[in-house]
Amino acid sequence: GILAGYATDEFGRKLRGVYIEVVPADRTASGAPTGVETGEDGSFQIEGLRPNQSYTLTAKTTREGVQLAGMVYT
Repeated sequence: GILAGYATDEFGRKLRGVYIEVVPADRTASGAPTGVETGEDGSFQIEGLRPNQSYTLTAKTTREGVQLAGMVYT
């Protein structure tokens, strides 16, 4: 499967250079963590995900010298 989307700030502006990491939500499930950096338009695409498996997505970036991160369970 494929997971694709955009990284945005609190105002909905798309962000480039955000590191997106995806790991299986169930740590006992197979599958290694995989990650990509968002493109110039804030988009990302992660391929090779297993269908019907839950994942944790973490987005990390640095803004004004402060490291920011957020997590979503899919």
